[in-house]
Amino acid sequence: RDLNEIEIEGKDYLADRVDVKTKKFEEPISYSITDIASLTAKILGISFGEKETTFDVSSYSSVERVVWFFLDGFGYDGFRYAEKEGLIPNLVNLGKLYPAFTIYPPQTNTATAALLSGLDSLQNGVLKGGVRSLSVPSILDAVSGAGKSVSIVEGSSTPFNYPNMKVTLSGDRNSNGSTDDEVFAHAQQVITTELPSLLFI
Repeated sequence: RDLNEIEIEGKDYLADRVDVKTKKFEEPISYSITDIASLTAKILGISFGEKETTFDVSSYSSVERVVWFFLDGFGYDGFRYAEKEGLIPNLVNLGKLYPAFTIYPPQTNTATAALLSGLDSLQNGVLKGGVRSLSVPSILDAVSGAGKSVSIVEGSSTPFNYPNMKVTLSGDRNSNGSTDDEVFAHAQQVITTELPSLLFI
């Protein structure tokens, strides 16, 4: 797809510029998915990229491990709805929720690239669907390069390439139509046996 092309309701249009107006949020949005890598680096006491996190991490000075739960497609509005319906009490009790911007285009691979690189699509080279590798270093490389361990637990396949990383795939072994239970079991096993510095689920 051409970078000047956008799709609206199945029809392609050429555009020089796209202006987007959104509804007002309950609170101002100060964060982005691209902040998570620098936040993780700061908490783990390693260097990564040039971007500094704007989160106050002073209360996390004794943290030795970080767990990322990547709930693909589960945005802020979905979270608030599930919270209101009482569907996610354990997630709600984890602490303060910080609304954050995602990346464009909002797809699994572009969001994963932004999460791992701390950079937007133009900077990290993942501009469209189907691209599964970064053209820049990732936080996973930085954590591993600092002598710390990284472990990734996925469903039945990986939506992105994680070179030189330990990846556990969790196929639907009990044929119940979901890999969630297998991912949960594998994540528990990794926590029990390895306790990595960064666990990406």
